[in-house]
Amino acid sequence: MNTNPFKALEEEAQAPEKLGDKVMESIVLSELIMDIADLFIVKTGKTIASLFKTDQLHKNP
Repeated sequence: MNTNPFKALEEEAQAPEKLGDKVMESIVLSELIMDIADLFIVKTGKTIASLFKTDQLHKNP
């Protein structure tokens, strides 16, 4: 019969402090990557698209 490995873990065992630090660093790095991707993919695309739009004020009647 298979046993659940999570039940075998000690309930009061704490994760090492270094593990928490690594997790927080990974979260910060992930946020940085998402911000860079947002900057170069979404915002740059909108900026380039706005450059090619003609404004009504600049059209000849």
